[in-house]
Amino acid sequence: GKARDCVAIVSTHEGGRVPENCRQVIEDQIDDLVHDFRVGATALRGRRFAVLGLGSSAYADNRYCAAAKKLEKQLRKLGASRIASEKLDDQSDESDA
Repeated sequence: GKARDCVAIVSTHEGGRVPENCRQVIEDQIDDLVHDFRVGATALRGRRFAVLGLGSSAYADNRYCAAAKKLEKQLRKLGASRIASEKLDDQSDESDA
């Protein structure tokens, strides 16, 4: 059968950009699906996902884990549902460990 669940671990590159190694998937493929009038808001109905964003809260809110937030929003627009709440891991806390 087809896989129904997906877990994505996504970091954010400087300036809040999607990292190069996942840019093709997030910005090209998934973003294209979201904006394609032929693909409905139910394209991923029945699929579930979880997103873990890696970033530093030392950056502005609109840049902190921006890539993970973008992916989460895109997947929801395509009709997928969350397995778990969005988790954002703050790398600036590493010095406390």
